[in-house]
Amino acid sequence: MNKKFFKLIPVSIFLIVFSVATTYLASFYIHKTFTVPPVVRDLLWEKLPYLNIMWLSEIFMISSVIFVLIWSFKKNQNYFHYAIFMWTIFHFLRAGLIILTPLGFPQGYSGFLQAGSKSVFQYGAFPSGHLSIPYLAFMLTKKKIVLLATFVVGFCLVLSHSHYSIDIIGTLLLAYPIFKFSEKYARRYFEDGKSV
Repeated sequence: MNKKFFKLIPVSIFLIVFSVATTYLASFYIHKTFTVPPVVRDLLWEKLPYLNIMWLSEIFMISSVIFVLIWSFKKNQNYFHYAIFMWTIFHFLRAGLIILTPLGFPQGYSGFLQAGSKSVFQYGAFPSGHLSIPYLAFMLTKKKIVLLATFVVGFCLVLSHSHYSIDIIGTLLLAYPIFKFSEKYARRYFEDGKSV
């Protein structure tokens, strides 16, 4: 392992805590301000069957993180920190956007990562934090297996009524410029000159 990888560990830990904190604060604000966030109609929800499979999206989301970790150790160890950097930018922007569009869901949160049945993280929809993980991982790695995970997560979120279809589209539209911005201005700070 290179020295820079270890130097970036505290930075990545800070970024992860920052991502969770901003999402929590935004969700908490929605919960307190909008006692019952409105549920709106979604064409795909009405045309496709409802399946309680949000938990499956979280398996693929976590698998994407593990894949990036393994991939980065083969390619350039610091790219894992770079992925965390991009995920943090997305979730920071998402924290502001969910406040602007405080939509609710017809079903409660049914994933693995809940903190009880009344998890504050269930508030706020646009864009999808779940989908951003595999999608940004795909753009970084360019691996088809992560692209497949992106599609699976997107379908699971819509079929489980965990995200509106516009949330899925919004995620793709927001994550792409974040990736391009990061490639142009940030990637070089994570490089160690030992890419293969």
